[in-house]
Amino acid sequence: RLVLVAMGFGSTPPSLFTAFFVATHAVSGYILGRIMTSDPFVIALLCGFTTLTGIIEHCPDKCPALFKFNPVINLGGFAFLIYFMYLVPHTSLLPRWVIWSTYTFYVVFVGTAVKLEFGMPKDNIEDTVAANKDPTWIRDHFFGHVVGTALLVMWSFSCPGSDGITPLQLASGPPPLPLGIGAVVVAGAFG
Repeated sequence: RLVLVAMGFGSTPPSLFTAFFVATHAVSGYILGRIMTSDPFVIALLCGFTTLTGIIEHCPDKCPALFKFNPVINLGGFAFLIYFMYLVPHTSLLPRWVIWSTYTFYVVFVGTAVKLEFGMPKDNIEDTVAANKDPTWIRDHFFGHVVGTALLVMWSFSCPGSDGITPLQLASGPPPLPLGIGAVVVAGAFG
């Protein structure tokens, strides 16, 4: 208990953690979507979907009718994650050994968390409501969100987005002009 208070988990209102958790779910929709599609409407739908998963997981007492859809929504989220993890090795600028070693870490991390019940989502609404009020579960789940979001960010932003540019490329200089725009600029300068 002393460690939880020292980390701020004993004094921080649960509503702040709920806001953090739902926000990381919402952001993960963009993180997943940016390499899947260039359609902003589809990315917005994916952000809405992942926000819905966060609301169901972290606010079940506010919307109990949605909780009955939790298994279907989790299956959909798992399908998006698998497709995302399929795309990353084909498009990332990271060496493949980095990608596969972090995939292995992720699977071992999640598997261990499930086995030890380390902050994992609960199966029924009563347990979920109780877990969202338990400081130990909140701490463990917070750690899982931080690790999971960090890995998603690393994987996603090592891949080209809808503009074909990765943040890794931006760090090495300005992005090149697309050929069509470059030709118009050159023609305009010399024409």
